Amino acid sequence: MAGTSRYQRAYQVLLRLKEGQGSPVSLNTLKTAVIIELGSDEKRTVLPYLQMMRDVGMIRETIYGWEILVKDNKVQEAKQ
Repeated sequence: MAGTSRYQRAYQVLLRLKEGQGSPVSLNTLKTAVIIELGSDEKRTVLPYLQMMRDVGMIRETIYGWEILVKDNKVQEAKQ
């Protein structure tokens, strides 16, 4: 069985966070979700994941907090 990529793990974390908290969320909420789901090392896990999420467009900073931009593929398939 193949492993999951960093992108897929981050995607799953954001989907669960969006279902539970909604969007937008605070930076502390994002950091806490990464710590709980992916690991607690600040320099090797948390910051690189948050930077990757921002760089690829999974999250975006707004005046209200961080907006989660990922969508559930199952919901999109059901609409089609």
